[in-house]
Amino acid sequence: MAKKYLSQHDDFTTQLTDEAGQNMTVTLTRAQFDDLIRPLVERTIAACRQAVADAKLEAFGSSSLVSGSDNNQKPETRNQKPPLDAVLLVGGSTRVPLVYDSVSEFFGQPANNSLNPDEVVALGAAIQADILAGNRRDVLLLDVTPLTLGIETLGGLLDPIIPRNSKIPTKAGRQYTTSVDGQVNLKIAVYQGERDQVSQNRKLGEFVLSGIPAMPAGLPKVDVNFLLNADGILKVEAIEPALEHAPAGGNQAAVRPHRRAGRANAHGLAGARQGRRGCSPAD
Repeated sequence: MAKKYLSQHDDFTTQLTDEAGQNMTVTLTRAQFDDLIRPLVERTIAACRQAVADAKLEAFGSSSLVSGSDNNQKPETRNQKPPLDAVLLVGGSTRVPLVYDSVSEFFGQPANNSLNPDEVVALGAAIQADILAGNRRDVLLLDVTPLTLGIETLGGLLDPIIPRNSKIPTKAGRQYTTSVDGQVNLKIAVYQGERDQVSQNRKLGEFVLSGIPAMPAGLPKVDVNFLLNADGILKVEAIEPALEHAPAGGNQAAVRPHRRAGRANAHGLAGARQGRRGCSPAD
């Protein structure tokens, strides 16, 4: 209630009852409210900064300047056109003046609040549905995977195969090898997240490739392929070339990536990220 009221007024007053049952009048000013929510707004700006960096764009509002002074900007920076045509606000909290002002300052242009922020996502989904139905061909919306997808390697480390922000549909693969002499089974544990340790990421699933010819560690070659379709379904397959045409050769599984990273752990592979102790790339 206070948040909504302070979006239009300078102070908010209400009646509360304390633990002793006594009524009391409480007043909250907009300045006090801004101080309370400032840490959350700073997290919002950090997310904006990360999104701009991922898109390889530049935001040159005063929030992104080290000096914080317009007088220290180069003339070409002051006159440069913002890299984005518009910045849309999503969610009711964007009506809070501090949020609006901070986002506008960061992007160097007034945020576009002409659309109802409670309906923006639904409008975008409707446009995307219209495009997928083949009714519109003048607009192209590209979806991306929000988090890195990879497998666990020796030492409990995540080896990325599909980096975050990859356009979908997409596919990628890598070759791995065994870590123990005579190893005939290999567990493929699939994870999603940005941390080096799989224990700090979300486990999507696992399966076992069996029937690998018994050889010294490092000799068998196992191809692990990720295929992420337009619906966000991830198909993972592991193939040992010697087994590719055998009845039991090649295993695969289908999983759906989550939007948030979680926690899990599993036994590792000897994988291909250089510089990670205990991992060895397959030649």
